[in-house]
Amino acid sequence: MKRITYVLIGILVMLALPVSAQTTYTAIIPAGESLSSDVVLPATCYPSAIKISAAWTAADLTFQVYVADGWGNRRDEYKGEVTVQVSAATDVVDLPISQWYWVRSFRIRSGTAGTPVVQTAGRRLIVVCSAR
Repeated sequence: MKRITYVLIGILVMLALPVSAQTTYTAIIPAGESLSSDVVLPATCYPSAIKISAAWTAADLTFQVYVADGWGNRRDEYKGEVTVQVSAATDVVDLPISQWYWVRSFRIRSGTAGTPVVQTAGRRLIVVCSAR
């Protein structure tokens, strides 16, 4: 009887815990380009991961973000471009919550601002948006 009580309490606790909802959005880098379409997220979530296209032309990712009245290159506290390393096609890369929680509108770049890498064909990137 005691064991059944503990199991029932465990199930009730699990049901009461919030589940982190995730939604996906698509960013497209057209053939012959290095910068994606705009990704505009609702205020209820933040970007938490990106799934890379299976046929990705090798390049790390950098970003542009929309702030106030215009687009700018996403930089860290040391004024360097925020770069996400992509080691192979079909990677899923994490975006740290501490750096991305405030971001709602952004573009994904193949390569850096100084050395963009053109994608040889259109590429579809899936952005995972996690609930705030």
